[in-house]
Amino acid sequence: MHTVLLLDQLVVLPEYQEDGVDAHLLEEMIDYFRQVENIVAVGHDAHLNRLLKEQGFHAGSADTPCLIRPKQLVETEF
Repeated sequence: MHTVLLLDQLVVLPEYQEDGVDAHLLEEMIDYFRQVENIVAVGHDAHLNRLLKEQGFHAGSADTPCLIRPKQLVETEF
């Protein structure tokens, strides 16, 4: 089974972006959906693109603003 999550917008007031709230929200979202096969995000601006790339997203292709983050293997402790 293949599951894809589409992230179209990450909205944070500009005065909180400098505090890292946007990066923290993105990290929490990725952690919550860690079992999803691929997370596809639309990079609307340079700031969001930078945040996405810092979290392991990469360009899907040259002709689209979408960035993709493949499922990460989760280490479990037994």
